[in-house]
Amino acid sequence: MAFTVATYNVLATSYLDRGTYRTPRELLHPEWRVPALVRHIESLAVDLLCLQEVEADVFAALASRLSPVGYTGHYELKARDKPDGCATFFRQSVFSLGHSQRLEYADREKGPQEHSGFIALLAALEHQGLLLGVANTHLRWDRPGTPRHSQLGHRQAVELLDACRHFQPSCDGWVICGDFNRQPQSEVIATFQQAGYRFAHAGRPHVRSCVANGKATLLDYVFFSEALQAQAIDPPEVDGHTVLPSQEQPSDHLALAAELDWRARKEDTA
Repeated sequence: MAFTVATYNVLATSYLDRGTYRTPRELLHPEWRVPALVRHIESLAVDLLCLQEVEADVFAALASRLSPVGYTGHYELKARDKPDGCATFFRQSVFSLGHSQRLEYADREKGPQEHSGFIALLAALEHQGLLLGVANTHLRWDRPGTPRHSQLGHRQAVELLDACRHFQPSCDGWVICGDFNRQPQSEVIATFQQAGYRFAHAGRPHVRSCVANGKATLLDYVFFSEALQAQAIDPPEVDGHTVLPSQEQPSDHLALAAELDWRARKEDTA
């Protein structure tokens, strides 16, 4: 049986002062936005949720809403006193947890005291007798033109791929989701593709996941390994004039979703 997955950067309240938003101010207040986020995330109705920029109060609100309808969640904060982290929720009727792991990126040469604090949350989920590896991450943005060897996001991508390869127990296939802070033609995205991963919305140039600096762009991805196949679910259309967050979309990113299934299982039943 196929399963659905969504990745979503929910926009940490702590980071609102870093951006300039055309959103009415009342829609940025946590008193409105956090309950709106919870309702929106529940309405996605997917089997597997990979969320980024999640603060502790948002995770608590999500767990309170999603647990009664059959989800269980795992949450890890970033390091170096950052206020947010990654949260992964899954339907207990679809998956069971085998093992989870927090990966803190060792992304600076000067040592732990200089690392960015960015993380990935890895998990092995049993699904119909097969083991699905799930990686949920938020990669660091680098200024355009930064040489590849100096890009923290590229270093994180390489480290994440290595962690997936060496993850125990060994998984039959992998889904890697998150806010990658890169457009599809970037070196970071190419690194995942060269490792044998595809992203669900490849070949759909109209798909965008956020509006940054007045330009609609794709920065969020559902990657899947060769053991899986995917059918993309398109998000709402946005352009450079779209206001995010909004009444309908309570984050400055859109959730990206896809339906996945095991390739071998499909071939066996063909």
